[in-house]
Amino acid sequence: MNDGMHRFAAVLTAGLGACLVAGCGASHIRFTGAHAFITPAWLAKTVHREATLLSARDLHGIEITFGKQRDVVEIFGDFRTPAPTCTTSYCPVPIGLHATSVRLVIATRTHRVLSVNLGQRITHAQAPGIARHSSPFLRIFRSVPGRIACSIPRGGMGSVHLRGRCTTEFVSAPPYRRREIRIGFIERWREGHRVDHGGWIVTVGLDDGRVLGVHLTGGVPPQLWM
Repeated sequence: MNDGMHRFAAVLTAGLGACLVAGCGASHIRFTGAHAFITPAWLAKTVHREATLLSARDLHGIEITFGKQRDVVEIFGDFRTPAPTCTTSYCPVPIGLHATSVRLVIATRTHRVLSVNLGQRITHAQAPGIARHSSPFLRIFRSVPGRIACSIPRGGMGSVHLRGRCTTEFVSAPPYRRREIRIGFIERWREGHRVDHGGWIVTVGLDDGRVLGVHLTGGVPPQLWM
């Protein structure tokens, strides 16, 4: 298990008991990013075990719904099932399933895991990384919101680069219409005495983590110059 999973488990273990003391029955709790909360030890152990079995990494958040008979826990990150074991003389290339979310249904009283389902739902925190992988032009940007100095390749012949600033940002804010989120990748560059900016807006679906559309904004990015 990687350091990110250890940190996640530590925060999870540190957290939700206060909620139980205050009485959180039949409530819905959502945590994304670095939020400290108090969690019952049995729940932390269950989440830790299932996440380890699924080779969890890059964890982005957790949603917990407490019920009278069943508790539902949904974890967001990067998960892979173990590759199936082959016992025949000819074995195909082992392939493990990939998912961006895991949904656990747990019996409230016995704490027994009733079901584990892999899914493709994502949180808003996962969207910039998915959007960044939609085009090779976006590799010079960060996969999380922020601004960095960057070297922007100029299109056409040769390998000329322009010095600039590259910003990754959320264009849309919650509540997200149609369960879609838009991520902006905006470049600012100087050519001669002129400063210009432009880039891409990438739309990502929160229900399946798919890129739904890409369009240009502002001036034409240098990568597309001919």
